[in-house]
Amino acid sequence: MSWQNALVKEMLKPENLIISSELAVVIADKFPKAVHHYLVLPLADIPSIFQLNRSHLPLLEELHLLARNVVEVKGVRWEDFQVGFHAEPSMLRLHLHVISKDFVSPSLKNKKHWNSFNTDLFVPYNSKNSLLI
Repeated sequence: MSWQNALVKEMLKPENLIISSELAVVIADKFPKAVHHYLVLPLADIPSIFQLNRSHLPLLEELHLLARNVVEVKGVRWEDFQVGFHAEPSMLRLHLHVISKDFVSPSLKNKKHWNSFNTDLFVPYNSKNSLLI
């Protein structure tokens, strides 16, 4: 399995699951870029945002619900997070980032990491309709 498919492997390990539903799972990012950094992944094999269409709206709403749930489970404030997708994903399998805005982490090593969450390379969830064709 290539490194690009590592998320699929990680999401299938029961010990990595924080919360889950019939449609998706939440895991901690293995290389977090902030104090709190979670990934919400669908169980359906959707490689990236580029394969989304209007039929995926219910799935996207489920991903967002799980994002809100993990923040609640962790006992932190929703307002302290940004939630969205990378416009240029490096990992295969659609995944929604749920990341605290502090960006404090030893894994935040270079400008690319910062830019992937703080420029147009990060597509906020509330822009989901613009993702759908």
